[in-house]
Amino acid sequence: MRQHGASRCRTWRKRHPAVDADSHEVVAAELTVAFVGDAEVLPDLLAQLPAEASIAIVATDGADDTQVCHPALLERRVTALIPPRAGAVAWPPLAESPPHPRTVTLDAIQQYGRTRWKPLSGYHRRSLAEAAMLRLQRFFGGHLKNHRFDPQTIEAYAHLAALNIMTRWVCRKLSQSANQTLQHLSTLHR
Repeated sequence: MRQHGASRCRTWRKRHPAVDADSHEVVAAELTVAFVGDAEVLPDLLAQLPAEASIAIVATDGADDTQVCHPALLERRVTALIPPRAGAVAWPPLAESPPHPRTVTLDAIQQYGRTRWKPLSGYHRRSLAEAAMLRLQRFFGGHLKNHRFDPQTIEAYAHLAALNIMTRWVCRKLSQSANQTLQHLSTLHR
């Protein structure tokens, strides 16, 4: 029993972002306790996006190669780029289609090898989410200042909103700079 108030030990939290590969912005996010896995959060991230939102591809790591994630992605009619775990076996085909999309991915990895499959499938774009997490940690640090979960959630979403504002600003400036460079190069070649 602790004699003087609650323990000062903090509980780890995990941020789960969903990043748009084109705009580099975080479009959905969850803050959870440390023991909640990525596979449990993916359906919730999909639910945060509007039903009419067009999602072509979801690329995640092998942690989302579960019986929970694949049906959620199939329901949204999204192509799943999830590398099956080592030793994975084919899943039974779906009732309304030929082989399960996970089985197609497994066959492609067996045919081309995991290293070659990643650039062929576009899986390498998953690194954009990792880059967003790196930006988040660089700008705001690796931990949250508040001690209770509700204020931590507000703080985490405020960080993500600020990160999106900075990302939009930087992308706009880079686009303007690229346009100026192209205009300058075109005048040199006349």
